[in-house]
Amino acid sequence: MQSNVFHQGDDGHLAMHPRLDYSNTMSFHHGCNSVLSDGAVSCLRLDCSQLIYIDSSGIGALMVVNDRATREGKSLELLNCNGDVKKILKLVNLHKLLTIV
Repeated sequence: MQSNVFHQGDDGHLAMHPRLDYSNTMSFHHGCNSVLSDGAVSCLRLDCSQLIYIDSSGIGALMVVNDRATREGKSLELLNCNGDVKKILKLVNLHKLLTIV
């Protein structure tokens, strides 16, 4: 799912691929969990600049990752979301729960 994972200070960055849907949520979870498992990471930052499609499974995956981050005292940020992805997140009120930068 992720094409690039890197650390910058106490932030863990994960670059998203164009689709987050049922076919790749397990891979997405694996990438996010590997970053969140790092004790030095306090914020998981998802670079969504390449993300053009997200379905209900992808939305659920974002919620699961956000819940894990919150339980562990960490934060989740979505960076560089395009207009269509932002519309979907707003449609399901995730813009109220997730930090979209």
